[in-house]
Amino acid sequence: MARNSGKAVRAQATLLLTLLALQGRPIPALPVHIDCSDIVFRLKLLTAMLYNETQTLLEEYNAHHGWTCRAPAIPEHAAAAANVSDPSELLADAYARSVSFKRALAKVKEYQILEWGNPRSVAPHLDQVRGNLWSQSALLEVLIRLAYPATPGTPVSGTPVVPDTPSPPRYFHAHGFAKKRFGCEQIVELRHWLPEVLGVLTADPGPCHRPAGDRH
Repeated sequence: MARNSGKAVRAQATLLLTLLALQGRPIPALPVHIDCSDIVFRLKLLTAMLYNETQTLLEEYNAHHGWTCRAPAIPEHAAAAANVSDPSELLADAYARSVSFKRALAKVKEYQILEWGNPRSVAPHLDQVRGNLWSQSALLEVLIRLAYPATPGTPVSGTPVVPDTPSPPRYFHAHGFAKKRFGCEQIVELRHWLPEVLGVLTADPGPCHRPAGDRH
């Protein structure tokens, strides 16, 4: 009975954090009984769903604007992460990239409204992807807190290690073609990046199975 009660507590705590992430609200101090593996499972599902949604968004975006853009030979995210191998750094990079894509698509949304009147064929798919990027970055923050808590001796002992949020970029595109190209390139980059996030989440042994003494 006690074991079932413990599972129920963990499930409730995990559900609460997931709901906060879906709403884009700040993540509070983590409950003791949060289930790390469940957070990873939810992140995998969300990231796979995001990939499919991004593919649909790209198709609708290209159809509306009448062209097809392709990713660069070496995508920006791949070049930046090429020399990163530490699991904690890979998760931190995934968090930073998720936040960056979220901001970039907010700019794409702004351009869609100002230049093209927020076309109905694009708007709902763009909003769906943006909303799920909010959830992804919030759940990645939860996972980092769980998998890599702060070690004793940090300025505030027990404070989880959470990566710095990237500084907001300054986007400027002077004319409609540049704005259209920027949107397409960001969507393509996102589609190419999402499978890499799944790779980080499915790596063996994974963030939830590292030896306790190896967590830093």
